[in-house]
Amino acid sequence: FAEGCVERGRGASMYVAGPPGTGKSLAMMRLQERMGVEKVQVAYCNCMSVNDSKDIYMHLLKVLVGGEAAAQALIASLPSSSRTSISTPPEVFALQKLLTRANGGAASGSVGKGKAAGQGMIVMILDEMDALITREQAVLYQLFELPELKHSRAVLIGVANSIDLTIRLLPRLQACGWEPLMITFPAYSAVELEQLLTQRLTSLPFKDALATVVGRGALQLCAKRVAA
Repeated sequence: FAEGCVERGRGASMYVAGPPGTGKSLAMMRLQERMGVEKVQVAYCNCMSVNDSKDIYMHLLKVLVGGEAAAQALIASLPSSSRTSISTPPEVFALQKLLTRANGGAASGSVGKGKAAGQGMIVMILDEMDALITREQAVLYQLFELPELKHSRAVLIGVANSIDLTIRLLPRLQACGWEPLMITFPAYSAVELEQLLTQRLTSLPFKDALATVVGRGALQLCAKRVAA
């Protein structure tokens, strides 16, 4: 998905969902590594780390342009109407300017030293995205709008446990034609859990770990209980 967006030079969004422990965050780590090899800038944030949902805007800005000073300089370069807007934080306008080619993707090169100053695509990964849920979902709507802007170079990937988050809480995405690609990580079955546990135990650095640490029957019971 991400590689396709980068090759086409078009913004898009994806929502990755599934129960805890199914490999979502690990998959995002592998994606970051792959994008690093491809020389694509990746902005990652675990949304549980922000104190307020609106803080996500400044977090992304700082990662993309190379720090607080550069982010503030970009905000200061906005028109007065954008900096004083009551309905929309200035950080949102700054992100829109940074992530769209026509609105300053290249021109922003004088602001900060981050790779986002160029024309390349940018992948933004928001892990634990459900931490950004607000009463009217303004933050989530504004984030999912970024890849849909004209000349956008943003690829947004949201990750959370809730499978129906975008459908239940963000119905306007579908109405606007902004519905993200949905990827679901299913829960492990009892057989899969037993295989994983067996693999881990047999890799321990002492003989007969499976027999001495936990018996086969106990292992099967644990796997069935967790799967249930």
